[in-house]
Amino acid sequence: MKSDDEKMVGTTIGMMDEKIEKLPLQKTAHEEQILSLIDLALLTKDEAWFIELTAELKRLQDKKQG
Repeated sequence: MKSDDEKMVGTTIGMMDEKIEKLPLQKTAHEEQILSLIDLALLTKDEAWFIELTAELKRLQDKKQG
């Protein structure tokens, strides 16, 4: 993981759900970006977003393979 504040890497911060705004998935997302967003979806327990992201990841991987 990367951060502009190295001492924060690996730590967890609390947030209220109503303060979090999900951004639309960009069509130009790279596999690494999607994997990071999947981690975020898991941390926030957003099942619908997780399913959307894993489907997008599969599409990218299928496109790359063939």
